[in-house]
Amino acid sequence: MTKPLVSIIIAAYNYGKFISETLKSVENQTYSNWECIIIDDGSSDDTREVVKPFIEKDRRFQYHYQENKGLPATRNVAIKLSKGDFFQWLDADDLLQSQKLEIQIQAFLDFPELDMVYGDLRYFYDSEPNKLIFSPDFNKKWTLDKSGNSRDLIKYLLVSCVIMPSMPLMKRNVIEKVRGFDETYRYVEDWNFWLRVFLNNIQIKYISNENTHILMRLHDSSMTKSRLNMIKGFLKLRTDFDCWNTDLKLKKINQFLKVNDEIELFLTEKIENVNPSIIFHSSNSLRKIIFKFISNISPKLGIFILKMLKAIYKKYFYSRFK
Repeated sequence: MTKPLVSIIIAAYNYGKFISETLKSVENQTYSNWECIIIDDGSSDDTREVVKPFIEKDRRFQYHYQENKGLPATRNVAIKLSKGDFFQWLDADDLLQSQKLEIQIQAFLDFPELDMVYGDLRYFYDSEPNKLIFSPDFNKKWTLDKSGNSRDLIKYLLVSCVIMPSMPLMKRNVIEKVRGFDETYRYVEDWNFWLRVFLNNIQIKYISNENTHILMRLHDSSMTKSRLNMIKGFLKLRTDFDCWNTDLKLKKINQFLKVNDEIELFLTEKIENVNPSIIFHSSNSLRKIIFKFISNISPKLGIFILKMLKAIYKKYFYSRFK
């Protein structure tokens, strides 16, 4: 039986000092029928020179250079160039465990009705590559670990983005259904992608196996994004989701969480000395009281309190979902 082709997609931008390790983790896959498409999104460092020995040694590696277009557009370019039946996203500074593709492809062969198979992730600091942690913030598991129909699981994803792009292996037709990544998003483009995917009634399987982990590198040059712009991205996403979604329960949760994002935007703009763009309106008297209290104290203290409240909300919603 012919093994299906897996397209491994790497968008690279000035990560020449890390991408060699990333490509070695691809080379070390126990599953051999893959192509690795590397799109250099306008790097000004030595990414091309680092990648060159890999493409000269192994024709499964492909390198393409383009003027900088941003991550969503770069991934869409790679989709068009790819030939695989399955897709594996991989950031240019992260690593694949050696059996990830083999174990997840086998799940598809055992259960042909599946559309997406995924595992977990671990982080590691560049200075301590052998020390794996769940999270740099609180070192507890926070990612999705459930199987079933995606429409039933979207409620977890709506509360926060609990799945990272490299965790799953997915069928090509899933990506074609949602037409890839939304290039109008400069922030939270992955969250946008997963919400649209999960609205499509796809069949998902979670496999708890340390040999399928994604290893995500933490380092000084990790992609950092303005918190202010990130929150604006959250609000854009929640507004768009209300247009995509017809489920009233999900709409209610989304509206509740949107209020929290509006409060955080208000406080963050005050911290950054920007005139607040959000005027809070609500018929809910308790929310009015909370907003008035938070907006009249130190913005930094307000952000701290809001983070605690969000953690409580997350636990509350997840307990209701079970």
